[in-house]
Amino acid sequence: MKFRLFALLLCLAASAPAWTAEKAAAQANDAPPAWLAWIPVQNGYYDPARQSWAISPPARPQNDDERHPFSRNGLAPARHNGKYGYIDTHGKWKIKPQYDAAAPFSENHLAVVRKDKRDIYINEKGQKAFKMTFAQAGSFGANQLAIARQDGLSGFLDAQGQWKIAARFARARPFAPNGLAAASSGQAPDQWGYINASGAWAIPAKFDSAGDFAANGLAPASQGGKHGFLDQRGNWAVPAQFEQARPFAANGLARAQQNGKWGYVNAFGRWVIPVHFDEADDFEANGLAGAKQNGLAGYLNERGDWAIAAQFTEVSPFENRPWAKVIQNKTELPGFIDARGQWIVRQDRVCGQTVVKNAGDKIIWPRKFSAACDKK
Repeated sequence: MKFRLFALLLCLAASAPAWTAEKAAAQANDAPPAWLAWIPVQNGYYDPARQSWAISPPARPQNDDERHPFSRNGLAPARHNGKYGYIDTHGKWKIKPQYDAAAPFSENHLAVVRKDKRDIYINEKGQKAFKMTFAQAGSFGANQLAIARQDGLSGFLDAQGQWKIAARFARARPFAPNGLAAASSGQAPDQWGYINASGAWAIPAKFDSAGDFAANGLAPASQGGKHGFLDQRGNWAVPAQFEQARPFAANGLARAQQNGKWGYVNAFGRWVIPVHFDEADDFEANGLAGAKQNGLAGYLNERGDWAIAAQFTEVSPFENRPWAKVIQNKTELPGFIDARGQWIVRQDRVCGQTVVKNAGDKIIWPRKFSAACDKK
Protein backbone atom coordinates (compact mmCIF):
# COMPACT_ATOMS: atom_id res chain seq x y z
CA MET A 1 0.00 0.00 0.00
CA LYS A 2 2.80 2.42 0.89
CA PHE A 3 4.55 1.59 -2.39
CA ARG A 4 1.39 2.25 -4.42
CA LEU A 5 0.86 5.58 -2.65
CA PHE A 6 4.48 6.56 -3.28
CA ALA A 7 4.14 5.64 -6.96
CA LEU A 8 0.95 7.69 -7.21
CA LEU A 9 2.70 10.70 -5.72
CA LEU A 10 5.50 10.29 -8.23
CA CYS A 11 3.01 10.29 -11.08
CA LEU A 12 1.28 13.38 -9.73
CA ALA A 13 4.61 15.17 -9.38
CA ALA A 14 5.62 14.26 -12.93
CA SER A 15 2.34 15.60 -14.31
CA ALA A 16 2.27 18.74 -12.16
CA PRO A 17 2.43 22.09 -14.00
CA ALA A 18 5.68 24.05 -14.03
CA TRP A 19 4.53 26.59 -11.50
CA THR A 20 3.86 23.79 -8.95
CA ALA A 21 7.41 22.50 -9.33
CA GLU A 22 8.72 26.05 -8.96
CA LYS A 23 6.62 26.53 -5.82
CA ALA A 24 7.96 23.32 -4.25
CA ALA A 25 11.55 24.25 -5.11
CA ALA A 26 11.08 27.76 -3.76
CA GLN A 27 9.68 26.46 -0.48
CA ALA A 28 12.45 23.86 -0.13
CA ASN A 29 15.25 26.37 -0.74
CA ASP A 30 13.46 29.36 0.78
CA ALA A 31 14.06 31.10 -2.56
CA PRO A 32 11.58 33.70 -3.79
CA PRO A 33 8.87 32.15 -6.00
CA ALA A 34 9.19 32.90 -9.72
CA TRP A 35 5.87 34.74 -9.84
CA LEU A 36 7.16 37.53 -7.61
CA ALA A 37 9.08 38.74 -10.68
CA TRP A 38 6.20 38.43 -13.15
CA ILE A 39 5.25 41.74 -14.76
CA PRO A 40 1.55 42.67 -14.98
CA VAL A 41 0.99 44.12 -18.45
CA GLN A 42 -2.13 44.34 -20.63
CA ASN A 43 -4.02 42.18 -18.10
CA GLY A 44 -1.52 39.36 -18.48
CA TYR A 45 1.82 38.54 -16.82
CA TYR A 46 5.21 38.50 -18.52
CA ASP A 47 7.99 36.36 -17.04
CA PRO A 48 11.30 38.23 -17.51
CA ALA A 49 13.36 35.15 -16.58
CA ARG A 50 11.87 33.05 -19.37
CA GLN A 51 11.20 36.00 -21.68
CA SER A 52 7.70 34.75 -22.38
CA TRP A 53 4.15 35.08 -21.15
CA ALA A 54 3.52 33.38 -17.81
CA ILE A 55 -0.16 34.26 -18.24
CA SER A 56 -1.15 35.45 -21.71
CA PRO A 57 -3.27 38.61 -21.94
CA PRO A 58 -6.85 38.16 -23.10
CA ALA A 59 -7.51 38.72 -26.80
CA ARG A 60 -9.60 41.77 -25.93
CA PRO A 61 -8.66 43.23 -22.53
CA GLN A 62 -11.30 45.36 -20.86
CA ASN A 63 -10.17 48.90 -20.09
CA ASP A 64 -11.56 48.76 -16.55
CA ASP A 65 -9.67 45.57 -15.66
CA GLU A 66 -6.43 45.65 -13.64
CA ARG A 67 -3.73 43.17 -12.68
CA HIS A 68 -1.23 43.72 -9.86
CA PRO A 69 1.99 41.92 -8.80
CA PHE A 70 1.74 38.58 -7.04
CA SER A 71 2.39 38.06 -3.34
CA ARG A 72 4.57 35.20 -2.10
CA ASN A 73 1.47 33.06 -1.54
CA GLY A 74 0.71 33.08 -5.28
CA LEU A 75 -2.28 35.45 -5.15
CA ALA A 76 -2.53 38.86 -6.83
CA PRO A 77 -5.14 41.61 -6.48
CA ALA A 78 -7.10 42.09 -9.69
CA ARG A 79 -10.09 44.12 -10.82
CA HIS A 80 -12.97 43.14 -13.09
CA ASN A 81 -16.15 45.11 -13.79
CA GLY A 82 -15.18 47.66 -11.15
CA LYS A 83 -14.67 45.16 -8.33
CA TYR A 84 -11.51 43.62 -6.86
CA GLY A 85 -10.69 40.03 -6.07
CA TYR A 86 -7.61 37.79 -6.24
CA ILE A 87 -6.29 35.58 -9.02
CA ASP A 88 -3.91 32.61 -8.76
CA THR A 89 -0.81 31.90 -10.84
CA HIS A 90 -2.95 30.33 -13.57
CA GLY A 91 -4.85 33.60 -13.96
CA LYS A 92 -8.02 32.07 -12.45
CA TRP A 93 -10.13 33.76 -9.82
CA LYS A 94 -9.25 32.32 -6.40
CA ILE A 95 -11.35 34.96 -4.62
CA LYS A 96 -14.09 36.37 -6.86
CA PRO A 97 -14.19 40.15 -7.52
CA GLN A 98 -16.51 41.64 -4.93
CA TYR A 99 -14.54 44.37 -3.13
CA ASP A 100 -14.16 48.10 -3.71
CA ALA A 101 -10.39 47.86 -3.05
CA ALA A 102 -7.91 45.11 -2.24
CA ALA A 103 -4.34 45.12 -0.89
CA PRO A 104 -1.66 42.43 -1.39
CA PHE A 105 -1.48 39.58 1.11
CA SER A 106 0.91 40.02 4.03
CA GLU A 107 3.39 37.39 5.16
CA ASN A 108 0.83 36.18 7.74
CA HIS A 109 -1.52 35.26 4.84
CA LEU A 110 -4.06 38.00 5.56
CA ALA A 111 -5.10 40.84 3.27
CA VAL A 112 -7.08 44.05 3.73
CA VAL A 113 -10.09 44.60 1.47
CA ARG A 114 -12.71 47.35 1.43
CA LYS A 115 -16.43 46.68 1.19
CA ASP A 116 -19.43 48.83 2.08
CA LYS A 117 -17.11 51.64 3.21
CA ARG A 118 -15.37 49.42 5.78
CA ASP A 119 -11.99 47.67 5.78
CA ILE A 120 -11.97 43.92 6.43
CA TYR A 121 -9.20 41.36 6.89
CA ILE A 122 -9.64 38.17 4.87
CA ASN A 123 -7.72 34.90 4.63
CA GLU A 124 -6.58 33.13 1.46
CA LYS A 125 -10.01 31.50 1.06
CA GLY A 126 -11.71 34.90 1.03
CA GLN A 127 -13.20 34.33 4.47
CA LYS A 128 -13.45 37.13 7.01
CA ALA A 129 -10.50 36.66 9.39
CA PHE A 130 -11.74 38.85 12.28
CA LYS A 131 -15.16 39.82 13.57
CA MET A 132 -14.31 43.53 13.67
CA THR A 133 -14.37 45.80 10.66
CA PHE A 134 -12.56 49.13 10.53
CA ALA A 135 -12.83 52.62 9.12
CA GLN A 136 -9.31 52.08 7.81
CA ALA A 137 -6.81 49.27 8.18
CA GLY A 138 -3.27 48.57 7.05
CA SER A 139 -1.21 45.52 6.19
CA PHE A 140 0.67 43.57 8.85
CA GLY A 141 4.32 44.52 9.22
CA ALA A 142 7.42 42.57 10.20
CA ASN A 143 6.44 42.75 13.87
CA GLN A 144 3.04 41.15 13.09
CA LEU A 145 1.15 44.32 14.01
CA ALA A 146 -1.14 46.37 11.79
CA ILE A 147 -2.44 49.91 12.15
CA ALA A 148 -6.24 50.19 12.20
CA ARG A 149 -8.65 53.07 12.78
CA GLN A 150 -11.83 52.94 14.82
CA ASP A 151 -14.02 55.88 15.83
CA GLY A 152 -11.55 58.35 14.37
CA LEU A 153 -8.53 57.04 16.29
CA SER A 154 -5.61 54.73 15.41
CA GLY A 155 -4.23 51.72 17.25
CA PHE A 156 -2.38 48.47 16.56
CA LEU A 157 -3.88 45.01 15.98
CA ASP A 158 -2.14 41.69 16.54
CA ALA A 159 -2.39 38.72 14.15
CA GLN A 160 -5.51 37.46 15.98
CA GLY A 161 -7.37 40.70 15.37
CA GLN A 162 -7.13 41.89 18.97
CA TRP A 163 -6.05 45.37 20.00
CA LYS A 164 -2.41 45.06 21.02
CA ILE A 165 -2.38 48.84 21.51
CA ALA A 166 -5.80 50.41 21.87
CA ALA A 167 -7.02 52.94 19.31
CA ARG A 168 -6.26 56.19 21.12
CA PHE A 169 -3.93 58.07 18.77
CA ALA A 170 -4.97 60.64 16.19
CA ARG A 171 -2.54 59.08 13.70
CA ALA A 172 0.18 56.48 13.77
CA ARG A 173 2.92 54.97 11.64
CA PRO A 174 4.25 51.36 11.58
CA PHE A 175 6.81 50.20 14.11
CA ALA A 176 10.46 50.49 13.10
CA PRO A 177 13.02 47.71 13.80
CA ASN A 178 14.12 49.59 16.94
CA GLY A 179 10.67 49.01 18.45
CA LEU A 180 9.41 52.59 18.18
CA ALA A 181 6.49 53.92 16.14
CA ALA A 182 5.63 57.52 15.34
CA ALA A 183 2.22 58.62 16.63
CA SER A 184 0.32 61.82 17.25
CA SER A 185 -1.61 62.56 20.42
CA GLY A 186 -4.57 64.31 18.86
CA GLN A 187 -4.58 66.85 21.67
CA ALA A 188 -4.28 70.48 20.61
CA PRO A 189 -1.83 71.37 19.34
CA ASP A 190 -1.59 67.99 17.59
CA GLN A 191 2.01 66.90 18.10
CA TRP A 192 3.99 63.80 17.16
CA GLY A 193 6.21 61.58 19.27
CA TYR A 194 7.18 57.91 19.48
CA ILE A 195 5.56 55.03 21.36
CA ASN A 196 7.01 51.66 22.39
CA ALA A 197 5.47 48.21 21.98
CA SER A 198 3.20 48.72 25.01
CA GLY A 199 1.84 52.00 23.63
CA ALA A 200 3.64 54.22 26.17
CA TRP A 201 5.39 57.37 25.03
CA ALA A 202 9.11 56.65 24.63
CA ILE A 203 9.72 60.09 23.10
CA PRO A 204 7.20 62.76 24.13
CA ALA A 205 4.82 64.17 21.53
CA LYS A 206 6.36 67.57 20.89
CA PHE A 207 7.13 67.56 17.15
CA ASP A 208 5.10 68.93 14.26
CA SER A 209 5.74 65.75 12.26
CA ALA A 210 7.70 62.52 12.72
CA GLY A 211 8.90 59.76 10.39
CA ASP A 212 10.24 56.25 10.75
CA PHE A 213 13.50 55.32 12.46
CA ALA A 214 16.11 53.83 10.13
CA ALA A 215 18.78 51.21 10.82
CA ASN A 216 21.25 54.00 11.71
CA GLY A 217 19.03 55.00 14.64
CA LEU A 218 17.83 58.30 13.16
CA ALA A 219 14.34 59.47 12.23
CA PRO A 220 13.13 62.59 10.39
CA ALA A 221 11.02 65.06 12.36
CA SER A 222 10.04 68.71 12.16
CA GLN A 223 9.65 71.56 14.58
CA GLY A 224 9.06 75.23 13.93
CA GLY A 225 8.62 74.66 10.20
CA LYS A 226 12.03 73.02 9.72
CA HIS A 227 13.01 69.35 9.38
CA GLY A 228 15.95 67.47 10.85
CA PHE A 229 16.78 64.05 12.30
CA LEU A 230 16.24 62.72 15.83
CA ASP A 231 18.22 60.08 17.70
CA GLN A 232 16.49 57.33 19.70
CA ARG A 233 16.36 59.52 22.82
CA GLY A 234 14.44 62.21 20.96
CA ASN A 235 17.36 64.64 20.70
CA TRP A 236 18.34 66.39 17.48
CA ALA A 237 21.19 64.40 15.89
CA VAL A 238 20.90 66.66 12.84
CA PRO A 239 19.35 70.04 13.73
CA ALA A 240 16.08 71.03 12.06
CA GLN A 241 17.24 72.99 9.01
CA PHE A 242 15.62 71.48 5.91
CA GLU A 243 12.35 72.30 4.20
CA GLN A 244 11.51 68.57 4.15
CA ALA A 245 13.30 65.34 5.08
CA ARG A 246 12.58 61.63 4.65
CA PRO A 247 13.89 58.50 6.45
CA PHE A 248 17.40 57.19 5.79
CA ALA A 249 17.85 54.37 3.30
CA ALA A 250 20.02 51.32 4.01
CA ASN A 251 22.96 53.01 2.24
CA GLY A 252 22.98 55.81 4.83
CA LEU A 253 21.54 58.52 2.59
CA ALA A 254 18.30 60.40 3.18
CA ARG A 255 16.54 62.72 0.79
CA ALA A 256 16.00 66.27 1.93
CA GLN A 257 14.66 69.45 0.36
CA GLN A 258 16.13 72.93 0.32
CA ASN A 259 15.04 75.91 -1.78
CA GLY A 260 12.39 73.76 -3.42
CA LYS A 261 14.90 71.19 -4.73
CA TRP A 262 15.81 67.72 -3.49
CA GLY A 263 19.19 66.18 -2.70
CA TYR A 264 20.61 63.57 -0.32
CA VAL A 265 22.34 64.00 3.06
CA ASN A 266 24.35 61.66 5.27
CA ALA A 267 23.89 60.96 8.99
CA PHE A 268 25.77 64.17 9.84
CA GLY A 269 23.35 66.26 7.78
CA ARG A 270 25.95 67.02 5.11
CA TRP A 271 24.98 67.09 1.47
CA VAL A 272 26.36 64.05 -0.36
CA ILE A 273 24.25 64.63 -3.47
CA PRO A 274 23.49 68.35 -3.98
CA VAL A 275 19.97 69.73 -4.32
CA HIS A 276 19.43 69.51 -8.08
CA PHE A 277 16.21 67.58 -8.43
CA ASP A 278 12.56 68.55 -8.72
CA GLU A 279 11.49 65.19 -7.28
CA ALA A 280 13.42 62.35 -5.62
CA ASP A 281 12.72 58.90 -4.17
CA ASP A 282 14.56 56.86 -1.55
CA PHE A 283 17.55 54.74 -2.50
CA GLU A 284 16.77 51.05 -2.90
CA ALA A 285 18.73 47.85 -2.27
CA ASN A 286 20.00 47.90 -5.87
CA GLY A 287 21.68 51.28 -5.27
CA LEU A 288 19.24 53.25 -7.41
CA ALA A 289 16.85 56.09 -6.60
CA GLY A 290 14.23 57.57 -8.90
CA ALA A 291 14.54 61.31 -9.51
CA LYS A 292 13.14 63.99 -11.80
CA GLN A 293 14.84 67.01 -13.33
CA ASN A 294 13.68 69.45 -15.99
CA GLY A 295 10.49 67.49 -16.54
CA LEU A 296 12.12 64.10 -17.15
CA ALA A 297 12.68 61.22 -14.75
CA GLY A 298 15.38 58.56 -14.43
CA TYR A 299 17.41 56.77 -11.76
CA LEU A 300 20.42 58.06 -9.80
CA ASN A 301 23.34 56.06 -8.44
CA GLU A 302 24.83 56.73 -5.01
CA ARG A 303 27.25 59.32 -6.45
CA GLY A 304 24.35 61.36 -7.75
CA ASP A 305 25.00 60.51 -11.40
CA TRP A 306 22.31 59.27 -13.75
CA ALA A 307 22.65 55.48 -13.74
CA ILE A 308 19.58 55.39 -16.02
CA ALA A 309 19.22 58.62 -17.95
CA ALA A 310 16.33 60.99 -17.26
CA GLN A 311 14.19 60.11 -20.28
CA PHE A 312 10.79 59.11 -18.88
CA THR A 313 7.69 61.05 -17.86
CA GLU A 314 7.49 59.12 -14.57
CA VAL A 315 9.40 56.32 -12.84
CA SER A 316 8.45 53.93 -10.03
CA PRO A 317 10.54 52.12 -7.39
CA PHE A 318 11.92 48.64 -8.08
CA GLU A 319 10.65 47.38 -4.69
CA ASN A 320 13.10 44.43 -4.61
CA ARG A 321 11.92 43.23 -8.02
CA PRO A 322 14.12 42.85 -11.12
CA TRP A 323 12.01 45.46 -12.90
CA ALA A 324 10.49 48.89 -12.46
CA LYS A 325 7.54 50.48 -14.22
CA VAL A 326 8.15 53.69 -16.17
CA ILE A 327 5.95 55.93 -18.30
CA GLN A 328 7.47 56.53 -21.72
CA ASN A 329 7.94 60.16 -22.65
CA LYS A 330 6.78 60.03 -26.27
CA THR A 331 3.80 57.71 -26.02
CA GLU A 332 2.80 58.14 -22.34
CA LEU A 333 2.41 54.35 -22.29
CA PRO A 334 3.88 52.12 -19.57
CA GLY A 335 7.08 50.13 -20.01
CA PHE A 336 9.21 47.97 -17.74
CA ILE A 337 12.99 48.20 -17.44
CA ASP A 338 15.70 46.29 -15.57
CA ALA A 339 18.26 47.83 -13.21
CA ARG A 340 20.52 48.65 -16.18
CA GLY A 341 17.76 50.64 -17.85
CA GLN A 342 17.18 48.04 -20.58
CA TRP A 343 13.67 47.34 -21.80
CA ILE A 344 12.12 44.07 -20.68
CA VAL A 345 8.67 44.62 -22.09
CA ARG A 346 6.70 47.72 -23.04
CA GLN A 347 3.52 48.95 -24.65
CA ASP A 348 3.60 50.84 -27.94
CA ARG A 349 1.23 52.05 -30.64
CA VAL A 350 1.42 50.51 -34.09
CA CYS A 351 -1.15 51.07 -36.83
CA GLY A 352 -3.21 53.05 -34.35
CA GLN A 353 -3.48 50.16 -31.90
CA THR A 354 -1.79 49.37 -28.59
CA VAL A 355 0.65 46.48 -28.77
CA VAL A 356 3.16 44.86 -26.40
CA LYS A 357 6.80 44.53 -27.44
CA ASN A 358 9.63 42.53 -25.89
CA ALA A 359 13.26 43.53 -25.38
CA GLY A 360 13.99 42.79 -29.03
CA ASP A 361 11.26 45.23 -30.14
CA LYS A 362 9.18 42.31 -31.38
CA ILE A 363 5.40 42.46 -31.03
CA ILE A 364 4.36 39.68 -28.64
CA TRP A 365 0.74 40.74 -28.26
CA PRO A 366 -1.66 40.52 -30.03
CA ARG A 367 -0.28 37.30 -31.48
CA LYS A 368 -1.50 37.93 -35.05
CA PHE A 369 -1.24 41.68 -35.00
CA SER A 370 1.64 42.02 -37.49
CA ALA A 371 -0.20 40.13 -40.22
CA ALA A 372 -3.39 42.11 -39.62
CA CYS A 373 -1.45 45.35 -39.72
CA ASP A 374 0.25 44.49 -43.03
CA LYS A 375 -3.13 43.97 -44.68
CA LYS A 376 -4.25 47.54 -43.92
